[in-house]
Parts: sequence; structure tokens; C-alpha cells
Amino acid sequence: MAAENDPTDTEKKERFISAWFKSGLKIEAEDRGFLSRKKESYVPTDVDLDDYAQTLLSLYQEFDEAGYDVVKVVPILTGQNESSNRGKNGDDLTYSITRGAVVIG
Repeated sequence: MAAENDPTDTEKKERFISAWFKSGLKIEAEDRGFLSRKKESYVPTDVDLDDYAQTLLSLYQEFDEAGYDVVKVVPILTGQNESSNRGKNGDDLTYSITRGAVVIG
């Protein structure tokens, strides 16, 4: 009869696990007048930080429930280039924002 903690057991827990997520962009509402509806639009330079924080917290809790400690959070960045089209030498604006993360436990 094999012991409960037999090292030859075929069901072994993975040493590390990982998960990733990507959050949406921030949404701004613009008032369009007294009787008009508000117009909602995405802000391409800003992530929805409430969604980002809640998703990251959920992953921490999932890892904890599975018996893992989070050892690394690697941000996922996305970037964009916008041209201002001012004069002959159009100034370009390049930026990147953290949209998500890879979480390792």
C-alpha cells in the first residue's frame, strides 16, 4: 500500500503557474447638451484602472486558493504613434500604456 505523500505519485502539482489579462481603455462621457444623450468614447491614452486593479486582485486570489504565491507581475504595454500634421515637419507623439500583465506564481 502506497503512502499518501508518495513521491512516485503521478499527480504532481506544477511548480509554477501563469496567467495573463488585458484591461480595456478608459471611457469618457461627454455631455452633448440639454436634451441630447451623453456621448461615450474611449480614451486611447488611458487604461481603465478600476478594471485593471480588480482583475489583478482576482488573479492574486485565484493563485492563493490554488496554493501559489505570486512571484512576478510583468506588465503588458501597448503603444501608438499619432501625427499632429502641423506644417512640413509634422510632430509625432509616441506613447505607451500598461494595458495588462502576466502574473506568475
